[in-house]
Amino acid sequence: MEKKPKKRTAKRKKTGSVWVPRPELVKMAQFLINPDDRRSKAEKIKAAGLSETIFYRWMKDARYIQYLNDQIDKYTDSELSEVWKALLRQCKLGNIAAIKLFFDMKRMNPELNDKRELERARLEIERQKLAILEAKAGGAGEELPDDGFLEALGAKVPDIWGGEEPCP
Repeated sequence: MEKKPKKRTAKRKKTGSVWVPRPELVKMAQFLINPDDRRSKAEKIKAAGLSETIFYRWMKDARYIQYLNDQIDKYTDSELSEVWKALLRQCKLGNIAAIKLFFDMKRMNPELNDKRELERARLEIERQKLAILEAKAGGAGEELPDDGFLEALGAKVPDIWGGEEPCP
C-alpha cells in the first residue's frame, strides 16, 4: 500500500494581541486609503491579488475594518499640517467661510460658544428633572411629602359630575 502524502496546512504565527492582515489585504488597504488612486474597486482587488469574494468577506470582518480605520487615521494625521496651512492661506485671502471655520475650530466663535453654554444649561436642567422624576418614582428611596393634590381632586370630582353617582 502506498501512503498518500499529508497535505501541509500553513500555520499562522501568533503575533500577540495585535492582529495583522495578510500581505494582499495590507496592499488592498493601501489602495483603498490612497485618495490619488482613481482605479475602480475591481481593478484594485485584481492588483492586490485578491478575489472579490475574499475581499468582500474581509470587508465584513471587524478586525479588517478596524485596521482600515487605523490606517486612515495615520494618513489623515500626517496630512493635518497641510490642511491647516491651506485653511490659513484661504483665511489670508479673505475667504469668509474659511475664517468662520478657523474660528469654529479654535473655539473662538462667540455664537458657537453661546450655543454650547445653552446646551450645557439645558442638559443640567434635564438632569435635575430626571432626578426629580426618579425621586417621585421611588428611585431615590425617599418618601416625598404629600402635597394634597389627590385629596383636593377627590373633593372636586363630585361637584363637577353632579354628585357621587356614576353616569347612566
